[in-house]
Amino acid sequence: MSRWFAAALMALALSTPAFSQVSPHCMSTDFAVEIAAQAERQGAKITVWHGVSAKKAFTYVMERSDRRADLDVTQAILIVGPDAAAVLWIEGTQACAYSKMSADAVPALKAAVEGNPT
Repeated sequence: MSRWFAAALMALALSTPAFSQVSPHCMSTDFAVEIAAQAERQGAKITVWHGVSAKKAFTYVMERSDRRADLDVTQAILIVGPDAAAVLWIEGTQACAYSKMSADAVPALKAAVEGNPT
């Protein structure tokens, strides 16, 4: 798990577009939460959205990516590091998508989720 997490952080660090969709990783919710916990232990800031907020975050990112998906997203975990961020989308018992963005895109994402689009 640590090797996968390190690879994910490397991919985030190398991300240049504001938003980009990574190939979906279907994993258990527990595994997704563990990834978030590891990131938090390494100093990343974690925001967890549920229900409507998670759906808003999902819609906001998907509208800006080159891929579309219609998932019943119940939870979104936003991991914000110093240079980049990741969002783990959780649908039911599966984390069905993993998106990455540059850290400077996070304020706009938060504003959209909180109902104050920029």
